[in-house]
Amino acid sequence: MSLSLIQITDTHIQAEPGATFDGIDCAASLAAVLDHINAHEQPDRILLTGDLVHDPDSTSYRRLNDLLQAVERPVHAIPGNHDDPALMREQLDAPVRHERLIEQGGWRVLLLNSWLEGEHAGQLPAAELDWLAEQLEQQPDTPSLVALHHPPVSIGSPWMDAMGLRNADDLLTVIDRQPQVAGVIWGHIHQQFESERHGVRLLGCPSTCVQFRPGSDEYARDELGPGYRHLLLTDSGEIRTTVTRVNS
Repeated sequence: MSLSLIQITDTHIQAEPGATFDGIDCAASLAAVLDHINAHEQPDRILLTGDLVHDPDSTSYRRLNDLLQAVERPVHAIPGNHDDPALMREQLDAPVRHERLIEQGGWRVLLLNSWLEGEHAGQLPAAELDWLAEQLEQQPDTPSLVALHHPPVSIGSPWMDAMGLRNADDLLTVIDRQPQVAGVIWGHIHQQFESERHGVRLLGCPSTCVQFRPGSDEYARDELGPGYRHLLLTDSGEIRTTVTRVNS
């Protein structure tokens, strides 16, 4: 058995048609990415890892929901710092699903909420960390993937690292106790990132709209196109992953 996932992130949909984020029409860019996924991929599920909209209002979420009708797969969404978690749950319906745990293909995927009110940085509440620890302890032999919005490690860009996960050490402590965790994935950074820690894959994903230049001291836009990450979670407990860029 295996599980095939597509991660898309930081869609930043806006209420007004034609509105742009640093010159990018995020709705048009997302539509191009979804069209490419439909034409070239056959995932079991899609993970949307935060910053679903640019400014949290009902119109933006409904526009996103309309765009997601193009996919014929379940879409599992978690909030980012630009989101309003309550409004997001209220406004997003099929194909969006709000379960925190996916169990399929011999794997478990655990979705965390790192949203912190009024902040660009993130934090995992004690209850969130307790839930993660309890879930992992229940099935210590089942390979697992953890997903959240904010990066739990430095990505080498000072301006972005300043708004990462504030209590990253707490998350990493939980993961260090559970050898079945094969990887951690996130959004927020608008760029591809790949590293490893104690045998755990650490994976950041490009945005479906604006890209941020890796290694920059302050905000700088990268001219790479929008992208997504494909993750094949294999029956041997390994993660095989690639990033695809799309001409929008």
